[in-house]
Amino acid sequence: MPQERSHVYVGLCFWKRVVTLAAGVAVNIVLGMALIVAVLGVEGVRTGTNTTTVAEVTQGSLAEQAGLVAGDAIESIGGVPVSTWSDIATQLEAALKTDGFDVTYAHDGTEVTRHVAVDASEPPSYFGVTQESEIRHVDPVTGLRVALDYVGEMAGYVVKLIEPQHTVEVMNNSTSVVGISVMASQAAQSGPADFSYLAALISLSLGLMNLLPIPPLDGGKIVIEVVQALMRRQLSMRAQAIVSYVGVALFLGLFVYVLRLDVLRIITG
Repeated sequence: MPQERSHVYVGLCFWKRVVTLAAGVAVNIVLGMALIVAVLGVEGVRTGTNTTTVAEVTQGSLAEQAGLVAGDAIESIGGVPVSTWSDIATQLEAALKTDGFDVTYAHDGTEVTRHVAVDASEPPSYFGVTQESEIRHVDPVTGLRVALDYVGEMAGYVVKLIEPQHTVEVMNNSTSVVGISVMASQAAQSGPADFSYLAALISLSLGLMNLLPIPPLDGGKIVIEVVQALMRRQLSMRAQAIVSYVGVALFLGLFVYVLRLDVLRIITG
């Protein structure tokens, strides 16, 4: 009997029990990070090229009125030369606050200068041009850094859940299985990359949520193991059961609250 007991959970030493409990959490987190690295490496991420070439012009915008079309390269705004898209953004921010400015751009090899009139009483919030972008495939090291950033952000989000001043805020921004199903459907329609990314975020979320120090979650069980190790004796099964029932009640309440929010979001669109 002692030999058989050594092969089951209750017969393991403290550290082996803690490692066993943490293993499931680790699998979720590692799987989520691996999916993020894979998606960024295979599918890539769209980033701006930071050139002065216009990729798209918004219909009815000031840019369209100035004659700009996709493929034109902006050379100066308000008489100030620009060489990057960052320069364009900086100059436009100032120019749109004036009563008008000149914009010079290259169109089919010809330099064109047009005056853009601005209504000072109702200054526009945008000019109406979009920068060019490209797909950049992320190397594994950079992808791993991005994945770690996600883990850090989600960990902070989970910690806020147990901070009384942030609990309601976090719950209002959470979603239940209903909301996840809707997002999964939308992600599947968008393509395998979006679906894999959503799966990665769900896996990370499950892993980190499972670390909460509330039985019957693994984090709660680890806390019980630590308490027992400090007391140098086992807590009674009755005491562990009571704590677990309280934890289950808390999560049932959380589930019902978030489920209600999801249903209201679906009804109201």
